[in-house]
Parts: sequence; C-alpha cells; structure tokens
Amino acid sequence: MKGTPFGQYRLIEMVARGGMGEVWRAYDTATDRVVALKLLPSHFAADAAFKKRFRREAHAAARLSEPHVLPIHTYGEIEGRLFVDMRLINGRDLNALVSAGPLDPMRAVLIVEQTAKALQAVHDAGLVHRDVKPSNILVTDDDFAYLIDFGIARVTGEAGLTTSGGLIGTVQYMAPERFTNGRVDTRSDVYSLACVLHECLTGSCPFPGDSVDQQLAGHLASPPPRPSTIRSVPKAFDDVIAKGMAKDPDERYATVTDLARAARDALGTPPSSVQAAATINWPPPGRAPQDADAPATEQRPSEAIEFAAAGVVSRAVELHAVTHFLASASARVSGLVIAGEAGIGKTTLWQAALDEAAERGFRVLSARVGATESVLAYASLADLIADIELDVFAGLPPLQRLALDRVLLRANGTGPPTDQRVVAAAFLSVLEKVAIEGPVLVAVDDAQWLDTSSKEALAFAARRLRGPVGVLVAERVASDTDAVAPWLDLGRADAIERIQVRPMGLDGLRTLIGNKFGRALPRRNLVRIAEISGGNPFYAIELARTIGDTSPSGELALPGTLTDLVSRRIGRLEGDVLDVLLAVACVADPTVELLAEVTRSSVEQTVELLEEAEGNGIVAFDGNRVRFSHPLLARGVYTAATPARRRRMHRALAEVVVLPELKARHLALSTVSADPEILHTLDDAAAAARARGAPAAAAELLDLAIGLGGDKPSRRIHSAGLHFEAGNTEQARTVLEPVVDKMRPGALRALAYNLLAGIRIYDNRFDEAASLLKRALDDAKDNPAMLARTDLMLSMAEVNTGEFDEALHHAREAVTIAEQLGVPALTSQALAYWSFVSFSHGAGLDHAALRRALELEDRDVDAPIYFRASLVNAMILAWTGRLDEGRVLVQDLGKHCLERGAERDMMAVSGFLALIDVWRGEFTSAIQNASEAVEYAEQLGGEDILIIPLTIRALVNAYVGQVRDARADADAVIARAQRCESARMAEWPTQTLGFLEVSLENYQAALTVLEPLLANFNPAHGVELMVTWQLPDAIEAMVGLGRLDEAVPLIEVLEQNGLRLNRSWLLAVGARGRSMWLAAQGDLDAAERMAHQAMTAHDSLPMPFERARTQLLLGQLQHRCGDHETATATLAAALRAFEEMRTPLWANRARAEIARFKRQP
Repeated sequence: MKGTPFGQYRLIEMVARGGMGEVWRAYDTATDRVVALKLLPSHFAADAAFKKRFRREAHAAARLSEPHVLPIHTYGEIEGRLFVDMRLINGRDLNALVSAGPLDPMRAVLIVEQTAKALQAVHDAGLVHRDVKPSNILVTDDDFAYLIDFGIARVTGEAGLTTSGGLIGTVQYMAPERFTNGRVDTRSDVYSLACVLHECLTGSCPFPGDSVDQQLAGHLASPPPRPSTIRSVPKAFDDVIAKGMAKDPDERYATVTDLARAARDALGTPPSSVQAAATINWPPPGRAPQDADAPATEQRPSEAIEFAAAGVVSRAVELHAVTHFLASASARVSGLVIAGEAGIGKTTLWQAALDEAAERGFRVLSARVGATESVLAYASLADLIADIELDVFAGLPPLQRLALDRVLLRANGTGPPTDQRVVAAAFLSVLEKVAIEGPVLVAVDDAQWLDTSSKEALAFAARRLRGPVGVLVAERVASDTDAVAPWLDLGRADAIERIQVRPMGLDGLRTLIGNKFGRALPRRNLVRIAEISGGNPFYAIELARTIGDTSPSGELALPGTLTDLVSRRIGRLEGDVLDVLLAVACVADPTVELLAEVTRSSVEQTVELLEEAEGNGIVAFDGNRVRFSHPLLARGVYTAATPARRRRMHRALAEVVVLPELKARHLALSTVSADPEILHTLDDAAAAARARGAPAAAAELLDLAIGLGGDKPSRRIHSAGLHFEAGNTEQARTVLEPVVDKMRPGALRALAYNLLAGIRIYDNRFDEAASLLKRALDDAKDNPAMLARTDLMLSMAEVNTGEFDEALHHAREAVTIAEQLGVPALTSQALAYWSFVSFSHGAGLDHAALRRALELEDRDVDAPIYFRASLVNAMILAWTGRLDEGRVLVQDLGKHCLERGAERDMMAVSGFLALIDVWRGEFTSAIQNASEAVEYAEQLGGEDILIIPLTIRALVNAYVGQVRDARADADAVIARAQRCESARMAEWPTQTLGFLEVSLENYQAALTVLEPLLANFNPAHGVELMVTWQLPDAIEAMVGLGRLDEAVPLIEVLEQNGLRLNRSWLLAVGARGRSMWLAAQGDLDAAERMAHQAMTAHDSLPMPFERARTQLLLGQLQHRCGDHETATATLAAALRAFEEMRTPLWANRARAEIARFKRQP
C-alpha cells in the first residue's frame, strides 16, 4: 500500500490536525490493517516528564475495555515522534455535527450518555481526560459515540499541568479551576461534558467570545447559560447545565454518570411553554392545522371571521400593482407598500402577493406582526430568517453569525454584547447570499407594529440591497395623508410604489359577501351594509354576519361603528373564554401550552375554550399557536378588559414566561408603580436586550423603569447611552439633560457630561462639546479611566475648534493616564489620536507611538473611527505621499466596517478614499466614493451630518469642472457650519472655493475667498498636506496679482518644512511657488531651474494632477526662455494628463497656453 513511510506504518492521508498533533489514516505493515495513527508534536518527545506520563496514561487507556472508549492498539515513539495507534472509525466528530446546528435534545442526550460511560471508565482507571470537547467525540452514522485523545490525560491527584506549567486542553470547555491552579480531578471533566451538552443542545459553546480573555471571563465570572432559550430545549436542562457547570467543583454532579442521568431525566419535561412550538405535536391527530387566511372549507366553520377567506375581490388595480412589482423585483431591487385603514383588505392583497411570488419562484421570507405591548426585540426579524438554511449562516463572518444566533435565541447573551449594526449587516449578508440562488421577497404585514430593533435592521438592509429582491410592506394608516413606512428606502427614487387600498363598491361587496356566506343578500340590506361600512370589507362581512338581528320595528339592527361591532362580537363571550382570549391578546405568539399554564387549566380545557372562540370566528389555530382572526378583535378584547384585569393577566404571564425581556415587560404592565424587584428585573432585561444587539429595546425597558418610579441619575445615563447607541440622539438628550446639572460632582456626572458631549460631537457642535468636557475634567479626576476618556474626547473637540495647543496637551494627558491604567484598547486609541494630532500640527510622526497603537488595537472594540490606529496609520501614509499603501489600508478598514454595519464609519472611509483618489488623479473613483459618503450621511439622517461628505463632494466637483455643483455644495457646508457655530468646518469648503477660482484664473476672487483663512494661518499649528493645501493656490493668486511680497512667507513655509520633514509634496509645490515668484521678478532662468526642481520632487510623489500643474508652469517658462520645441512637448504632456484625468478647467488652461504661443511669431 502506498504512503509515506513512518516506522512500520505508511501514512496515507491526514484526517485531522489540532494543538496536540495530527491524526493520519495509516497502514500498519506488521498487522496488515488500516489504523488511525495520532502523531504528537515532536517537542513533546524531548520532554522527559511528559514522555513518562504519556506512556503511563496511554498504557492505562489501552487497558480500558469500555465499548465507547476508542480502542488503542499500541503506542510508542518513532523517529522522535510520540504516537498512538487506534482503531480507525468511519464517522464524524461531534464538532462537525453541531456545526450544522443544534441537535435534537434526545439525540444530544444519547451522545452525551455514551460519552459519559467512556469517561466513567477513564475515571475508574484513575485518569482525568482534561480535554473533553466535541472534536474528541467521534460519532458513527448510527450515532454510536467514541471518546478519543487520551494522550493528554492525567493521573488523578497529580499536581502539575505540564512541565512548563501551561494548560493542556481547549479553553472553551475548561473548568474554572483549570485557570486558577486549583485541584483538577474528575469533576473538571464533569464541567467539560456539561459544556459539550450545552453545545449539542444550542449549537453554541457556553461562553463564545472573540478572544481567550472573554472566554476565560465567562468560565470564571459569568453564570452558566440557559439552553432553554432554544425553542426545542426543555427548561429542565437549565438546571442540568447550571449544576454541571457550577464554579465550585463541590456543587457539581459527583460523577459524569450523574450528569448523564440528570440529562436523561430532563427529557421527560416539555420544552419551555413560551417556546414550545418546535416540539409539541399540535394540533391533535386527525385535526388539520388552520390557516387564518385559508379559504373556507367544510372542515372550517363558515362563521370564521377572515375576510381574506373570500379571496381577492374587486381589486384589479391593486393586483396589477402586485404583478408589476413582482416583475420588477425579479430583476432588481423593488418595493411595494400597501396602505389602508383597518379591515380594508391589506392582508388579503399582501397574502395574494406572497402566493404569486412563490408561484414565480421567489424565495419568500415573511413576518406578520401582532399588536401587543409585550414583544421581544427582533421578533419580526427572527420570523423573517427563521427558515434560512444553516449553511447560509455558516458562511457568515463569526460576529455576524453570533448576532443572528442571538436574534434567533440560539445563543445566549454571555460574552461581548452584539452591536445592533452587526445584526443589520448580518441580515443584509443573509439576503445577499439567498438572492444569489434566485429572486427573494421580504414581506412584512402590519408593519406599523414592527418592533424598533427589527425595523432598524430591515431599514438598514433595504438601503443597501442589490439584485433581484422585493420588499413588500403592508401598513395601517388612518387617512390618505398619513406617511406610510417612511423608514423604507431602497436607494432609488423609483424603487418603491405605494398604493392605497380603497373601499369596495356595491358590486365588490355583493361578490365578497356572496362568496363568504354562499348566499346573496337582498339589495336593500346590501345597500344598508355598504352605507354603514363605507365599503370596508371586514366591516361589511361582520355586518352581514349579524343580518338576522332585527329591531322591534323590523328594521335591520346593525352596529353604527366598527368599534360597536367588535364590542358586540366580544360581548357574546364570557367567563373563562374571555380570560384565555385576554391572554392571547397579551402575547405576541401564544401557544396552547402557554395559555393553559397562565390560566391554570389543562391543555384540553384550554383547547375546548378556544374552540368556542374559533367557532365564532374570533381566533384560529396555526399548529399549536393561536392568533386572532383579525387584529381589530385582539385590540377589542384587550381594551374591553378593565385595567385591573389586564394588570392581573400581565402579572400571571410574568410568572410563566422565561425570556428576561418578556418577563420584564409583563411585570411593568402589571403595576402602576414599581417595587425594587420589578426595577431590578427591568434592569436585567435591558442588559439582556443590549447583549442581543437591541439597544433601542433596552432603552425602552429602562424608560419603563423610570416611568414606574425608578428615576435615578444612573438609570437615566444608561438609558440615554442606549438611545444614543440606537441612533436616537434627540431622545438621548431629552432623557439626560433635565438631570445632569442636578447631579452631585463625581464620576457619574463626568459620565453624563461625556455622553452629552458625544451627542454634540455627533451633531458637529464641537464648541458645546468642548465646554461640557472641560466641566467633566474635574468630576473625573478621581477616576483614571473616565479621565483618560474625557481627555481624549476633549482633544478631538479642540482640534475641531482650533484650540491646537490645548488639543495636544489633552491628547498627551490621555496617553499618560491610559498607559498607567494598562488597558490595551484605551491605550491604543490614545496613542493613535496623539499620533494624529501631533503629526497634523507640525511635530512630525511619533513612530513609536503609532507602532504601539497598532499593536494594541482591537478592531472589534467599538470606538470613534478617528481613534482607530488602523485609520490613523492609513491617513498618515497618504499624507506623506504613500498614497497607494494608505488606500489599501483604508479599503481593508472599510471591509471591516461593512461587516459590522458601521454606517458612520463607512461615511468617513468613503470620504477619505475620495480624498486619496483626488490626490492620485483617479477622479472617476473619487466621484463614486464622494457620492457614497453623501449617501451614507443621508441614510444616517440629519442635516449637520452632511457637512464632511458635502465638503469632499464639493472638492471632487471642483477638480472635475462641475463649477455650479461645487459652489452649491461648498456654500451649503459653509451655511451649516455657521449654524453649528463651527468655523473650522467652513475652512475646507472655503479652500475648495479658492481652488475653483484659481482653476478659472479668477485670482482676485480666489484671494477674496482665501484671505480670512490666510489671516488665521499659523505655521506653528501645522504644515502637513491636510493643513496647508490651500497655500499653493494662494501663492499662484498672489503672484498673478503682483502681490509678490505677500507670497514670500507662504513659499518659505512650504520650502522650509518640506526640507525639515522630508515631504515631497511640500517640496514640489514650494518649488513651484518659488518658480512663479522668480518668473514674476523677471529671473526666468532661475524660475525654470526651480520648476525643474519641482518636477524632480514630483517624481517620488504619485499625484499626477499636481505634477501636471507644474508641467503647465514649466512649459510656459520654456516658451518665455525661447525653448519653443521643448515647451510645446511639455505643454502637450500637461494637456494630455489633464484630459486623461478628466479635469476640463485645467485642460482648457493648457489648451489656451498652447494656442497663445502658437499665435506668437
């Protein structure tokens, strides 16, 4: 048999590799069999103590005869490598199985039981495995499990871990005592096996972190996770995991067998009642599930309330819109919004669109939103992605995959909290992946009730969708003038069609009622129904249902309003039926089991009560779930109950539901004032919502606590921070401003000032931010971490207010304090911003500081982008002429920002890419990036946030000759900057206007624009490219107007600092300015030499536009010196460069110069 020789073996194929070596499929020439051969890393063979222990443990393991212990044939050392010869098993490791998604609880327990038997045999032999994890459990096709990898086991009671004191094992499954040098015994394996059980049940390890530190923190400090957050997992498993993963070994199961027995017992309990749908077999045998929108059949009572049952009637115009929408969506992103009053037929049309889309081959992702005051964050988003295949999720970046696992309650909230932007980006990634296979329809009914978190994620994805994707939204409005789904934007003005569903005419109502009840009504009755209902289909059907009621005078006794009608329907029910219906109205997605538990009755009794309501057309069954046949009925049941009765129901629900967010909401709705327990529950629920990436929902929970009497500064600060994180800056200010000045001095008030300053910075109001941060300095003096953050933010504000010396001071202070604290992320940000500020203001580059900032940077830590070392490094590379390197790094950062859904950061990335493209002369790309920056800003919302993107777009438009657009953007920015009282923000657009006038050779206008900036220019505050790029334009204008003496100081600034800092751009434009000045003095030879010197400097600078400007000057000088042939070639080269870059204003100048010299004799 072929293979690489290894002693008596031939290595055929590597089948696995890990930290403890490689596993090969090998042929044993001595025994004539194929085996699994594990080869440990060669350095272990050089460790005498390890080698001794390895032989002892392998010998002990080889003697084990338990069927679930992978048989060991032999062991030893060959060619300096320790090896173990084992039986070759055809199967997969458990890790591969779980990576496809959570296992059925029964299957998970079966595998853990077998593993426990193997481990018990190991323990009985006096060994501790120490590396129990899914990849060390092999599972055959018939689910027979083997425990493997005994080469790192340790005899019970040994004191050391390894000869070097290092850990052996996998951190994700290690018991806490493994990290604290405590005694390691068989109970450490109990902990690890409990971790494996959790992963089997949920698809996620207990403490999933992005770093070892986060995983360690989870094992050492976080409570064991609850697997019942996954729908199919019974609640009893929470106790099994809690005991198996107890921090104290004495509180765990004594043996792995005890753990397996407890897991088996947990299977005897039903899944958590609030999440039972995945496993309860409902409806009972012989009864088909009912769809509330299905046509009426013999199996469904004709009294069912759904107007959709009559089909789509008298809706030709609306159906045409649906047909047009689906045709468009099959090729490109398209939207359709269906609006109308309650009962008008929106859901009927929405469902018809879904059915037609499915017929056309669309992948349909849908969510029907319920009207309830207690809804889980991301509930609707979870509905949209619930049926997406696991392999789609598997292809996502880890952060995005974790985010959606948390949305779907497949992962707990331990570890770093999820950023809501990551959730939104992950949802977008899923849609993009699914759309590769074919057209996709994302459909939401009753969007007016979308939870805030789902709405934000859907809006984010909608703005960025590409390809064959349709977005269908049905939303209730009270009148034609109401805004319908204003949050929905698909990026094109013509992408969304909005239709208003109108009342039906008499013929339509006749057909609708006839189809529904199988009989025609007398015309006078039909006319009366039409008059009262106003053509509303739901109202008309309900009126037709009461047609048997007559008044004493013989007239039809019909309700005068829809509210009266609903009240009459509900009023026919009483007692226990109303109780269970109130429970249905209080829960977003109730199951029969939950309703039985909350009403303290059996499932059978609950079904019987609900069947009475079903017979009256009020509710319908969907599997084991129950929902009202129409939202109006749900609202009618809820409002008909007295406030006290509603509070009692919410209290009962709070005792039953498991999820912290839902429990807290029900508790809040169960009282008019809060006790400490309720406030604590709301705080915990807010933390859980934040961990799942739902800061808006978390803020709502804290605001509930505040409204119930739990108003205190710390809670307001937390709420304001969450509102700010969710993008609701106005609400953040509203929550925080009333109390901040009433707070006592100290760190808490410093935190409040910092938060308010962050809001001001977000709105580009840097003066106000600086004032707040200066007040925070005194409050933060006893809290180093807060003081460092305050100094850092203050430095940023001062840079933007022009207080350069102060900015340098506070940046340096931030570095000093951060270094003393030793917090890597904070130190990286402080060093990065110090590098930026000191470089920008003439001190040169602090190489050591920037290098260390890069080493300490953690890209997954959320921080303002200008504090990120990777961006600062890229910016400085570009400013120093290394444009291509800088651009690559900015693009890389942009990819990271896209994965995280960081729109504001992407706005900055796109703007900076546009700027680099301008310098590189790549104006087509510059236009695209500038447009994207503006688009990102518009998507974020707010006028002032457009300041920087419009500044960049104005600059690009000036270069490409779009004079009117450039002026409009620049003027708009200057106006906004004045409104923000931020003079610094007006500097760049002013410089752009100066450049534009120079391009047009309007030198007097250029100086008029630039003179205010020149008056405030101080070389001591910076001479780098970003600070001085207006100087070459000012010099040209001054020389052109004969104001030569004024030009000299500016020329000298460029020349001297170019030499001091070795900056090619400063040297090139400084030499160009000196050449102009010399020519104006009449020294043409010296001027030409200086122009050549400038061209030499350009040779090391990839800025073709600046080079072409210098070429234009050089050609002029060559002509004036009489070298006409060379001048013609130089000017032609300049013209060619300007034309290739598509900069028409400067191309025109080159053509005019060529023509002028041609006219000369």
